[in-house]
Amino acid sequence: MKKQLVAALLLLALAVPALAASPVLYRERATHDRMSAEELTRKHEIGTYITRTAPPPAGTRNPAEYEPMTGVLICWPLEVPYRLLDSLSDHTKLWMVVSSANQPSCQSGLTSNGINMANVGYVIA
Repeated sequence: MKKQLVAALLLLALAVPALAASPVLYRERATHDRMSAEELTRKHEIGTYITRTAPPPAGTRNPAEYEPMTGVLICWPLEVPYRLLDSLSDHTKLWMVVSSANQPSCQSGLTSNGINMANVGYVIA
């Protein structure tokens, strides 16, 4: 029994490095860390669509990850169930990111599913 265990461990110790150095695994990983030939031909376009904007107003800051949250951003149309929004709206502010054209349907959808509308705000995007 002891010899079988030692043999299995030895086989495992030899197999793991061989699998890690497999050229197939390396080839899959290597294709994602470089630009493709097509991307290289369009490299000059990088950054050309960026426009300078005004700085944010005074008092803007990035919250620390350990600070308590003050709200949740949700995009409309929804990718989450209404019952999750119902639970969240009882405890925190829901900020619905919605286009101005979709805001009425967003509001009626939330209201008809029992969401606490006192804790709902809109970010028009």
